[in-house]
Amino acid sequence: MGWITRRLRGAHVPASMPADWRELVVDVLPHWDVLDDAERERLESLTLAVIAAFRWEAAAGIELDDEIRVVIAAHVALLGLHLPDEAVLSARGVLVHPEDLMLRGEYEFVDGIMNDADTWVSGLADDHGPIMISWDALVDDIEHVGDGRNLVFHEFAHHLDLLDGVADGTPPIDPALHDRWVDACTAAYELAGAGDGGDSLDSYAGVNPTEFFAVSTEAFFDAPDALRDEHPALYEVFVDYYGIDWSARLDALASQPETSGPGDTIQS
Repeated sequence: MGWITRRLRGAHVPASMPADWRELVVDVLPHWDVLDDAERERLESLTLAVIAAFRWEAAAGIELDDEIRVVIAAHVALLGLHLPDEAVLSARGVLVHPEDLMLRGEYEFVDGIMNDADTWVSGLADDHGPIMISWDALVDDIEHVGDGRNLVFHEFAHHLDLLDGVADGTPPIDPALHDRWVDACTAAYELAGAGDGGDSLDSYAGVNPTEFFAVSTEAFFDAPDALRDEHPALYEVFVDYYGIDWSARLDALASQPETSGPGDTIQS
């Protein structure tokens, strides 16, 4: 790599989440408002496990502080909330850049497709090294929660996809889910490829099945109502895979007396 990185692994991680870390998690994850007590405890413990297990690398002069690690780890933990621990803890680590990175020279853009054009990227994920995250890009996603975009969800969806050794848009799933998964994903993928994915699935979701799964995961966590309304069959198989129905949780929250919460709404 042509940049200097600083590495951190095995840093001291508290046994329980400090109050200021919890406040940060609540602030950046509006999902907190719709979690039950057991899920909140699970989110906290998995966030700490991610911080402890990952190798954290800082590139291009960015300072790797608690805020960066907690924010990224909390997003990873939310993705893995109802998955086996190893699904997310098996990632090799995170390489944090202060901003988007220019890729120069020939590289594999998607499986079997090479690209030699200079390209700006916000994140990168493969099965050979750490997952690259642009901190500026993630902060922008957090500031625009509800638009269906989140860099950590996208890149770590690629990691989940690769758990079976094949980047094909299908992570390890329950065999009983397979036929419904294939039917729902194929139908939505074809719509996205034709430019008819609606607000939840842009044209990038139609590039290949791998990107389709990553973009769909972003929508499922960050704009669940739009995904449910536009692609109900896809939404339902994602509920089965990720183990939570975000839209139902939001509907239940909306039916309660209005309270002032610390976070923004996942989707307006």
